[in-house]
Amino acid sequence: MIKFLIHSLLVLAAILAGIFLSFYYSRIIDFVKNSAPVAGVGENTRLKIESPVFSFDQAPLESQKAQITALFGGVFWQSRTASQAAEIKSPVSLAQGEEISTGDNGGVTILFPAGQTVSLEADTKVNLIQTLPKNLVFEQSLGSAIYLNTEVEPISIKAASLLTTLALGKIKISVSPSLPQIIIAVQDGQATAAYNNQQNVTQVKKINPGQTAVYNTIFRTFIFE
Repeated sequence: MIKFLIHSLLVLAAILAGIFLSFYYSRIIDFVKNSAPVAGVGENTRLKIESPVFSFDQAPLESQKAQITALFGGVFWQSRTASQAAEIKSPVSLAQGEEISTGDNGGVTILFPAGQTVSLEADTKVNLIQTLPKNLVFEQSLGSAIYLNTEVEPISIKAASLLTTLALGKIKISVSPSLPQIIIAVQDGQATAAYNNQQNVTQVKKINPGQTAVYNTIFRTFIFE
């Protein structure tokens, strides 16, 4: 008799537990499907999760702008919303995602808030890939440019399949328009060059002050002159 009563109580407890769990999970599902209305807004308005919106017109708020401090000859600027570069005769502000280039008789220097500068010689093209305060990234597709970094946070320059970084120093990078080579000349500080060789194995090279290195973009070789 006692065993029967205990068994009955256990069965009843299991039934009650099942009813409770069913009710609990149904409330959770109802809550997920119908989130609470936003206070002060109509009852049919539900909470929404906003996704970040990319804007062609505006650079990210946390990015910084560079200022042109000197220019001469043919200088061309392609803004974030432009389909092609337009010649400029006076200084403009440059934002993340914009491109600056020079003609065969042109030159331009751009300055960032922390003091970093990029000076383009004739027939040179540089894209401002990223301009975050602690992470400046450039892409140089043509010509010669001098990069001066006054900060301990390194700047990065991508040229073809070569990535060069520099902290507290000055380098000149030249991308040949006719030869498959990139020349890196370190004037001050130490630069680091990274690339994948033909076997897709990452190679890292240190370039010291006064050294000049040549990277072959076809054979992916790196030699010091």
